[in-house]
Amino acid sequence: PYAGGSGVFAAEDQTKSAMVVLRSLNTNARGIVSLLLTHQLEDGNGISFATLHERCRESFLASTEMSLKNHLQELRDHKIVRERNMGSGPKLLYVPLPVEALKTLLAEVKDGARR
Repeated sequence: PYAGGSGVFAAEDQTKSAMVVLRSLNTNARGIVSLLLTHQLEDGNGISFATLHERCRESFLASTEMSLKNHLQELRDHKIVRERNMGSGPKLLYVPLPVEALKTLLAEVKDGARR
């Protein structure tokens, strides 16, 4: 849903598409997205797989690496999550949207958890 387009309208379309996907995810997958978004908003970058896995285990969202990898693959398939290299360190997982869109998605994920 994120290919093509540029500027404000593309970001709005991407955010809307991501929201549709997020609404269809199970509780654990939405929790994983919440962790990703929260970390990215706080850090300004992404999060390493190892750190995300640790936080997912602590939150009872994905107890095994395989479980987390399966959730991440679904998010990659929908182009909600991508990976980037940051020099010699580990690859970072991130959501490729502007800060305001990240905040909107985080609010949607948290609102969906309350329903």
